[in-house]
Amino acid sequence: MATSSRTRRTARRFPPVAESAAAARRFVADALDAAGEEILFAADLLTGELVANAILHAGTAVDVEVLVGDVVVRVSVSDGAPERRVLPRRLDRDAETGRGLQLVEAMSDRFGVEIADTSKTVWFELRSGDKDRAASTWDVPPVRSESRVGIHLVGMPVGLSRAALRHRGALIREAQLALASSDAAHLGVGREDLLATAGINDVLDTAFASVYSGLAPEVGAVDCTIGVPAGCGPAAATLAWVMDTLNERARSGLFLTRPALPEVRRFRLWTIGEILRQLDGDPPTPWTSTPDEEEHTPADRIAWDTGRISSTETPSVAADDDNLIVAVNEAAASMLRWEASELAGKRLTAIIPPAHRERHVAGFTNFLLTGESRIIGVPVKVAALRRDGTTVPIVLTVGLEHTVTGRPVFVGELRPAG
Repeated sequence: MATSSRTRRTARRFPPVAESAAAARRFVADALDAAGEEILFAADLLTGELVANAILHAGTAVDVEVLVGDVVVRVSVSDGAPERRVLPRRLDRDAETGRGLQLVEAMSDRFGVEIADTSKTVWFELRSGDKDRAASTWDVPPVRSESRVGIHLVGMPVGLSRAALRHRGALIREAQLALASSDAAHLGVGREDLLATAGINDVLDTAFASVYSGLAPEVGAVDCTIGVPAGCGPAAATLAWVMDTLNERARSGLFLTRPALPEVRRFRLWTIGEILRQLDGDPPTPWTSTPDEEEHTPADRIAWDTGRISSTETPSVAADDDNLIVAVNEAAASMLRWEASELAGKRLTAIIPPAHRERHVAGFTNFLLTGESRIIGVPVKVAALRRDGTTVPIVLTVGLEHTVTGRPVFVGELRPAG
């Protein structure tokens, strides 16, 4: 946008705290007080997204500049982390975060990013009157040439990897929000370590997205290669301990995100382990399925009226959001050849055939993160695993209930398949 004598410029710096996103929106609204309603709405939304991104991913002070011309409005958001690249993601439809740059693409007339020695600026333009949308791109020259190494993942479970990616992103985002607010005292992770974690997480998200883009929906496991920077070993090691720390904080109730299920955590550790090992020149180690007996300590026990299923003759099993069986009636226990008292408290995977456990964990994790499920209330024909290792075909219908504190309880009816 070329400036002229009729262009008004207003700028302000905001500290790297969560409240700055709302403050920046008010600042831009004041600067655009004479603009039309459509421009005000778009500028308000996009400014909030870009400032929040800068605070979360750069962790520096943020400069917001507004240029107001006769026809074009330009808003620029600058941070002090040019090394943190702009990474627009093409997310799944049920991703709960990360759509800020997609909104900029969809709602602005032009957009772009500029990199300087000590700053990065993301900007957008809004035009009043006739729309003349110009070609825009997020592409910028790399800061420096950095060699990359191909990490070979053998037998990677696709569904579990997607669930681990979403869970990792949700925990990191909550930690970033806590760090930008007064809730950071008990986080257990410092700003620099969290920024390093977010940086390598962006790299992994982009690498896995390129793998997913070429896969058919029904693919369960795949041999693939992801590219990572040759010098990312220290950041990957930091990612491992930071995620374990955040997972423990989730277990203590600090976050809205629930702690990772054992399979999700194991996949994360396997991925990071493969990166570290192969950077050292070791050969790939294939993924192996998680044994059901792997230790799993619940975050806390839920209070739920087990009489809901004990009084029915329909074989029924109830599980909590830690994927633990909280109640099972005699009809279900008999069908599965367990004693009801023995089955209660076990992981739900104890009654799921091994070949289907990872897909179950992936779907379960995705539901907890997104609130969307393809099977809630929909009868599906599956196999249930008995105590002796045999399977029985059933029609499973899962209902969703909640405790008085709002935690979900999944009630499954196990009717024999006709």
